[in-house]
Amino acid sequence: MAQTRLQAQGDEPIVIWPQMIEFPGAQFVALPEPKLNVQASLAEKEAILENIAGKLGWKRFSAKSINASVRIEVEELIDANGQRTGYRILSSYVIYCSREKLENRDLMESSFGKPKAPDDPKRKLDQLALKPLDEGKFDTDDKSKQYLWIELPLLKKVLIRAVLVAENSQADEVFQLTWGVDSRFNQDSGEYHNRWSKLTTNKLGRIVEGETQPYHGMGGKMSVTPTGLEPDQWLIESVLVIHEPDEWFGSGQYLRSKLPAALQESAKSFRRNPQQHEHQLMARKLKIRRCKCTDLPNNASQSIDRNVKQHI
Repeated sequence: MAQTRLQAQGDEPIVIWPQMIEFPGAQFVALPEPKLNVQASLAEKEAILENIAGKLGWKRFSAKSINASVRIEVEELIDANGQRTGYRILSSYVIYCSREKLENRDLMESSFGKPKAPDDPKRKLDQLALKPLDEGKFDTDDKSKQYLWIELPLLKKVLIRAVLVAENSQADEVFQLTWGVDSRFNQDSGEYHNRWSKLTTNKLGRIVEGETQPYHGMGGKMSVTPTGLEPDQWLIESVLVIHEPDEWFGSGQYLRSKLPAALQESAKSFRRNPQQHEHQLMARKLKIRRCKCTDLPNNASQSIDRNVKQHI
């Protein structure tokens, strides 16, 4: 498995956000830029995409299917003591979607899944929660940044609570979301501070939470770039970096073995939603068409009804 060493803050200052994510011990890991450059020539794009597709080949890799391939690369992150401290995981896959629908997509929801409100009384501890925070709490004039409170049940084994800073950008037809745990909230004080806790199931089958511990060292980037090869064909390039304390799963490979499957499911969800939107739109159009035919004889109305059902 590939390994990447964290960078330490030396004499030369490191530009942290949004290029780097801070880990414990004032160490940093980079969020790499997407491989596909929208400004590249068609021949250069084809070469980049073939390289991403690998042995599978671009034709099969870019199939119009929810279950089409997802390329996943996992790197171990190594700290100053030579110990594994987490992972950097890169994933790439293709979606088909109009630009208009992409503009209306919530890339944060596409990254994490559909959240509930943290104060929802029906929410369980192993369900994702996310809410925007009042920007008045933060000393910033940068309107491109958004601050959120997340309660993330990682593999339903660990609950991460943290303040996230997120930045959406759009340039040269590329949509991009960058996010990370805000290390200014590492101190165990105030209403919002970054922490994690173990999730276990008691004898009654209820999920219970253990003691909280300080946490930081998580972030990511999602880039959505038109391939330039087909209309409405986009390449998703996503990177996730995550610090894994020893207390989570010991020195084993549990997190390493489970995250790729979770990313595969995330890709399916991203692909599925635009298709569901198209399906629902068609169903509504057909329903409207049917409603306009109520003045027809009964046998004609029944025939139209059968045709509508065949398409829904």
